[in-house]
Amino acid sequence: MGENKKQFLGLACFLTFLMIMCMLFINSYYSHRGIMDASNKCFDHNGMPMVEKRENAFSISWSVVCEP
Repeated sequence: MGENKKQFLGLACFLTFLMIMCMLFINSYYSHRGIMDASNKCFDHNGMPMVEKRENAFSISWSVVCEP
């Protein structure tokens, strides 16, 4: 394998890794923001937010329940 092909493959792997990390960060940010918005709305209505994390093999999901 030529030197240029090795550099290209290394750059492609790095960019793929960087793209995946950015997507995970963005997903985490918007999940956190959604939880905080739901919690703040609950507090505005004098409630107590209960946050629950549910995990399965491929994803993590959150639910927010507002209890009076």
